[in-house]
Amino acid sequence: MYNYDIFSKICTYLNNKEKIYLMMTCSVTDKFKYKLIYTDFVKDVDVNHLSYYDNFERITTRNPKMRFPKNVQQIILDGSVHHFTHTYRMLGTCTLLFSEKKVYDEKMCVKIPSSVTHLTLCEKGTEYIDLSISNPITHVTFCSTCTRYVKKYITQEVTHLNLNLNKTFNEFIKDCIPNSITYLKFSNWFNQPIGGRIPKSVTHLSFGSDFNQSIKNCIPNSVAHLRLGSGFKRSIKSIPSSVTHLKIGFRYNNFKEQLPTTITHLQMGNRKKNGRYVQNVDDNFECIKDYGITDIVKRYVPKSIIVTFVIPLIIYR
Repeated sequence: MYNYDIFSKICTYLNNKEKIYLMMTCSVTDKFKYKLIYTDFVKDVDVNHLSYYDNFERITTRNPKMRFPKNVQQIILDGSVHHFTHTYRMLGTCTLLFSEKKVYDEKMCVKIPSSVTHLTLCEKGTEYIDLSISNPITHVTFCSTCTRYVKKYITQEVTHLNLNLNKTFNEFIKDCIPNSITYLKFSNWFNQPIGGRIPKSVTHLSFGSDFNQSIKNCIPNSVAHLRLGSGFKRSIKSIPSSVTHLKIGFRYNNFKEQLPTTITHLQMGNRKKNGRYVQNVDDNFECIKDYGITDIVKRYVPKSIIVTFVIPLIIYR
């Protein structure tokens, strides 16, 4: 009479409370609440007494020694969900977050649940916590400005390292990044020498707006996707032939010679929110004729390269 598959499909459009109310319709549907997964953030004290507690994916708590739900994917060691509302949207699933507030009287050891694969660390939170990482964390994001945390918690299982959550990160990275990293993203403020400091395992490398260091003989041959921010003014002549996708600033004009034909995609401009995406459709680059870079692009960009322009909504001439 009641099909669980239909109910579960309906529940994908409902929040936690609405799901529970729907399951209270009758005794048959009441049994479905043990199968459903509850995806909204809740405080552990509000749900840890429930018989279907293991079905909650996102928990916020002040007690790092609590028993986490078996299906937990995101944990916040803090009493306030709203403090990290913006961060949730950025990080996706399977994340362990730490509040920037001190909520403990003494330093504690926290064992990360085996279901957590994405780890986000904030400096003020990690001052009061020792992490026990026995499971393979693959994605790490830092909102800390200190490389000591990078060295402490980056294991050989980590493949994705994001140093951009704290946009002020600008420290030397020598001996900080292991050879397991394939995706590496730096903060907007990062502007340090990178010679011999980018592992040969990296395939996706992204720099922020302030980076303006020499990249000659600094980019490993493993890198296929390279992003250089709007502040980069140096030569890109020495980009390795492994790079197929290149992003540079909209106003970049330090071309010395034609880009290598090994590049298949070029994006000029990095403004995702305040820009207008325009893909070139002819060899005349009519779409950018009003922005003073047409001649440069024609001269140095081979016709074989697919070019996309992210034109800022406000152009300062």
